[in-house]
Amino acid sequence: TRFTSTLGPDAARSLAPWHKQTQNNTRPFFSHVYCSLQQAIEEEMSLFLLEYYEITAKCDSMASLLSKVTSGC
Repeated sequence: TRFTSTLGPDAARSLAPWHKQTQNNTRPFFSHVYCSLQQAIEEEMSLFLLEYYEITAKCDSMASLLSKVTSGC
């Protein structure tokens, strides 16, 4: 489904016979590539989330600092 939405139904239809023909001998290779990609994406996402949480924590501490400063006025 994701493949179809990216390239359109025509591309998926034209690749269907090729896919069936090569499915048996290429499946292990493709599943290996897919797993590697998935792993890399998950690692990137976790790094991104760590950075995001660090930034939001800094923003929260800055906001509380600002509120303390302005409440003293």
